[in-house]
Amino acid sequence: AEFTFNPLKNKDLLKMRDEMKKEIEENSDNLIPLRLQIWDEELREVAGPLEKNLSLLRVLYPIILIVSAIVSGFIAFLMILQRTKDSSIMRILGVPRSYVRKSLVLEVIMLTLAGLILGILIMLLVTQSIAVIDITSLLIIFGSYLLGALLGSLISAKIVLSKQPLEMLDKE
Repeated sequence: AEFTFNPLKNKDLLKMRDEMKKEIEENSDNLIPLRLQIWDEELREVAGPLEKNLSLLRVLYPIILIVSAIVSGFIAFLMILQRTKDSSIMRILGVPRSYVRKSLVLEVIMLTLAGLILGILIMLLVTQSIAVIDITSLLIIFGSYLLGALLGSLISAKIVLSKQPLEMLDKE
């Protein structure tokens, strides 16, 4: 038997029940009476809440995706702002702005990639199978989180490097 949670297909259950009853009656050898019993009402009671949960998840998924990308950008922003003193010392020592910017951004990206890979490995250990995971949605989540971290780090690196190095050291 094939069960589906598509409400349009669940309506075909009544038609399918009649066809199955007819098939059993025609192929019965009358030694043991066979009877087909489908608890379609119970199936509808179970499938209804599941369909509602799936529709709720379809609505919440993009919202959660956007919020996680914003959070990753904010975390990257804060990580670079904490390195203000280090970047000002590097600039006083004569290191070019482009090198300081690259080092700040690459540090955040490497930490983000390490965290994402570690998270995927833990998820694989917990689920015990890669068949449970939808690769497309995993890549979308991975990319959006990485994009948020990249944007946050670029914005904060621009803010940090736009100030004079001695001014940044005086504030701390």
